[in-house]
Amino acid sequence: PPPFPPRSPKRSALWQQVLRMEVQPCPDAAAALRCLALLKRSCAAAVGEDCDSCGEASADQRALLAEKQRIGSQMEELRATMRQVQEDGEQCSNEARECESVAALDMVMAAAHRDKLRTLREQIRRSRQQ
Repeated sequence: PPPFPPRSPKRSALWQQVLRMEVQPCPDAAAALRCLALLKRSCAAAVGEDCDSCGEASADQRALLAEKQRIGSQMEELRATMRQVQEDGEQCSNEARECESVAALDMVMAAAHRDKLRTLREQIRRSRQQ
């Protein structure tokens, strides 16, 4: 149902014109504000008086749009922070694996040297006995 009933032939014609209008998406916030201003003027012309509620709605819409943009920016910052934390975590994991690999290699080398030392000591002991 229409928000205001047309009371005269002129208003009825305007109302029919509004009903035939195609809805076009607004490419940006400035265009949206121009669209809202045009709608407010059309409302005032059709009703024959100032349409204050349109202005209030427009201010509310601007505030909501600004809030949406602020939240979008915060979400992008959060995503960037999360990506950085993930990269840092992966780097720490790689460094920890590398340290563990080096420690394991050191243990293997120590065991090999210990075996070689034991073999040499055994050879020295046998040569002294002969």
